[in-house]
Amino acid sequence: LLWRDGQGPWQLATRTTLLHALVLQDLTPESPLGRLPPLPMPLVALAEGDYLFDALIQMTRLRVKRVVITRGETILGTLHLSRVLGLFSTHSHVLTLRIHRAGCEQALEEVAREQGRLAANLFAQGIHTAFLLRLMSAVNEQLIAKAFELTLPAHLHPHLCLLALGSEGRGEQVQKTDQDNALILTEALAWPDREADLARFNALLVKLGYPLCPGHVMVTNPDWVKTPHQWQQAIDHALIRADERDLLWLSTLADAHPVAGNPALLPPIATYLRESLAERTDILAEMARAAVAFHTPLTLFGRLEREPEGLDIKRGGLFALVHGCRLLALEAGIAATSTLERIEALIDSGRLSREYGSNLGEAFRLLMRLRLRSQLERGESRVAVESLTSAERDLLRHSLHLVKKFQQWLALHFRVRQ
Repeated sequence: LLWRDGQGPWQLATRTTLLHALVLQDLTPESPLGRLPPLPMPLVALAEGDYLFDALIQMTRLRVKRVVITRGETILGTLHLSRVLGLFSTHSHVLTLRIHRAGCEQALEEVAREQGRLAANLFAQGIHTAFLLRLMSAVNEQLIAKAFELTLPAHLHPHLCLLALGSEGRGEQVQKTDQDNALILTEALAWPDREADLARFNALLVKLGYPLCPGHVMVTNPDWVKTPHQWQQAIDHALIRADERDLLWLSTLADAHPVAGNPALLPPIATYLRESLAERTDILAEMARAAVAFHTPLTLFGRLEREPEGLDIKRGGLFALVHGCRLLALEAGIAATSTLERIEALIDSGRLSREYGSNLGEAFRLLMRLRLRSQLERGESRVAVESLTSAERDLLRHSLHLVKKFQQWLALHFRVRQ
């Protein structure tokens, strides 16, 4: 039952809500609906034309069982989790509920072991790449947030913001990769056991299947744990020095996404980073060198290279797309962190044409899907050309040609000498 008091927010009364009101709150059937307790969080709404998979992702991320379907300002009805799960034979919502209920590290480890099977099942069902990335990112986020909850003292949570960086920060991680995380602390926070607590957190992530980062981009490294003022100072210093390590540091920070603690601590830092970089076209040009440096695995005649160990399409394709779109978004002051959202925002802002942006998005999806299939089937990130169908080889060749043209356009746009 959907209802509201005058022009107030819409409220949802379920059978359970009404039974609790009658039995536990001493209300009667004649009591007005206005005496029902308010919802603990606002109703989650989706538009009539949204995908059912969007509903599943929202339910998974927010741990809710119902979403409201709207047409403009009109509410058409509600959609229940059971109806969505009846259409998708996945267990993502069950998995996140188990994560939420895990009361110890061992219980969380047991749930983490099932995560890989979920990705394989979704991929085998032919789930659209963009939806697969978003859903698995939501599950990863829940897992890391629970590890944060189990290892760091609860009274500190409002004073901390855990950041996911890299592919997890962009929402593009399906298979577990190296840890890439950072932390924002409120000013003058007293935390005597900080080193031990953060070491325990990183150790639990290792048990959950996230290996330590070889570059030490982790909260156990003091360089990645700062107050808001210290983060802004670090951005200023990186822009002044602007050596290779500073440019990599700025690129990494640009993908930061809050996963646990107090998310309100991140926006001022992210805004400061975007505004600082938007004014430094010289820095963006230096950062763009990395996007145009890697060779796409195409022969002189435009055919796919036949490397014995397979094509490294992350190095030869995905990196240029991800990093190039990141730089264009920073230049435009766009807040989105995922590559596909950045492309859409660049189209909406007129920085990319609709046709060109759509082609870049399709190339990104194809490269991600081929790489993920190779990881699931062969345990290898490189793609074996001989394992592809003729149509897939044609699409891959076309996508890599598009990446090569994108690199050339980036070099012209940022005035990079190759």
